[in-house]
Amino acid sequence: MENPKKSRYHVYRSVIASVLNDQESLPSLPAITLKIRHALSDSNTTAEHLAQLIGSDPSLSALLMKSVSSPLYRTLESPSTLQGVISTMGFSAVSNVVMAHSINSLFVFRNPALKTLFNMTRQRQVVKGSISVFLARNLRYQPADEALMVSLLSEVGTLALLSAFSDHEETPDKQSYLRLCRDYGKSLGIILLTKWGVDENLIDSVRYCGIWDRMSEGPLSLLDIINLGLYHTAKITTPHASLPELNDLVAYNKLTPPHNLISQNGQLKLITENHEEIRAMIDSLQ
Repeated sequence: MENPKKSRYHVYRSVIASVLNDQESLPSLPAITLKIRHALSDSNTTAEHLAQLIGSDPSLSALLMKSVSSPLYRTLESPSTLQGVISTMGFSAVSNVVMAHSINSLFVFRNPALKTLFNMTRQRQVVKGSISVFLARNLRYQPADEALMVSLLSEVGTLALLSAFSDHEETPDKQSYLRLCRDYGKSLGIILLTKWGVDENLIDSVRYCGIWDRMSEGPLSLLDIINLGLYHTAKITTPHASLPELNDLVAYNKLTPPHNLISQNGQLKLITENHEEIRAMIDSLQ
């Protein structure tokens, strides 16, 4: 007799397979996001022009006004106008906030079961983003907010996976969802990011995140930062996850004293001794 759980997982897989076979059904970025990204790619765009574009979206404007006063940007005095916010944060950081806002607006769930899984994924996303940008700053990786962006983008596939079940009566349980994420999340995410025209360097960091022995040339790279962030996120959110020892990671072996010191719980002391700062970043992204 067929195992019911195995049978249900086969049904879940068929839902995802139908999405992969009909990629036109995958969500596109909102029109306002495309306009803003086009403006950001134009070297003649001014903060004033960008403020006019962003001002047409009240929720995005409010998010930027909130973001500039968060621990992520460490401003001494928060500007009072949208143009001032853009000038203070810089175009790169604004681009990241716009993309994060767009992702959140694309994936809205009313089904209680899907909403629970979304909240779990969203929490992992903000923890990973906060740890990654904290590491980037302290390890002198520039631009630091690039690490935040890739951490947020790395969950796009798992959110799209959830979205595929929005029109289905049966939704996956937590264990089936996590298995689907392992099997399909990354490939689905890469398809979406490619469709959205995301920079190939960022897509590569998503593609290879979680591959602990992935080599990268030169000093600490974006992928190294992301993998260290992902590793510590798994330690925090999934205590019983099967992980290698920290000193077996390629990224760890690029660290130099004192940043390579390891605490008794197997995490970097840089992380364990700065919980309050990381928590403040997490709260600012909620």
